Amino acid sequence: MNKKLLLVNDMPGAAKVAANVNFPVLSAGQIEVAILPTLILSNYAGSPGPVVKHQIGQDFNAMLNHWEFLGLKFDAILTGYFGESNQIDEIISYYLKQRNQPKLLVDPTMGDLGKLYKGFDAHVVEKMTRLIQFADLVMPNITEACYLTNTPYKEIFTLEELTDIGNKLLALGAKNVAITGVSEVDTSNDQIGFYLIREKQKPVLLSHQRFPDRFFGTGDLAISLMAVFYLAGFDIEASLVKTGKLIEEVLKVTLEVGQPKEAGLVFEPILSELYSMILKEKELN
Repeated sequence: MNKKLLLVNDMPGAAKVAANVNFPVLSAGQIEVAILPTLILSNYAGSPGPVVKHQIGQDFNAMLNHWEFLGLKFDAILTGYFGESNQIDEIISYYLKQRNQPKLLVDPTMGDLGKLYKGFDAHVVEKMTRLIQFADLVMPNITEACYLTNTPYKEIFTLEELTDIGNKLLALGAKNVAITGVSEVDTSNDQIGFYLIREKQKPVLLSHQRFPDRFFGTGDLAISLMAVFYLAGFDIEASLVKTGKLIEEVLKVTLEVGQPKEAGLVFEPILSELYSMILKEKELN
């Protein structure tokens, strides 16, 4: 029987980010997905023109209440962008009510390049630190990791400094921390990847090829692939290695076809490969 996952993220109508990346990847990985939208948009939030934004409001918690009434159970919860800070409180409350608490995978989508996204503030950061205390895995970028640990941001961190940040996230309660977009200082700068920090284990940098430019939706793809492999039975480190390899394939294809970064990643070609990988793992078990 397929694993069931509750996806909590925003839903853009015409952009390859957020739930529009999460859902097809998770489904290809043989995961049954329920969607709890945090915000509905016409396109990604930073796109030109009058972006339509529809707040979910009280319906967010009403959907959770209905699912409780129906007795729906999930093996995992994956969270991304929250449209309103109270949604974080409501997800925590829902999680704590579950008799068999699901795996909690958190992409603390709040900012990048040293700044919080528009509409986010210290209040949201504080609520996010409460959420990650329950996380089996938290996957922040460096900016988000800094905000969550009250660490001053700078453009370059050593691995030792990132280890300290990761340990602070573990101290908040997260079981595993994978900081994204990390590369070693004083290298050829052609590698980038995930810096995995776990209790009582040596931190490890899991790198893949670095490509020019920053494509929208890469973080959404990473957490989605990670969820697929982790729920299929791979451990955290193996899941991140497999995730990095597929992201490398996606970025190569995206650049080969000349896709502009605003249009998102060309991830569709790897979905059949992902399906085959998970099907093979199920057959072995």
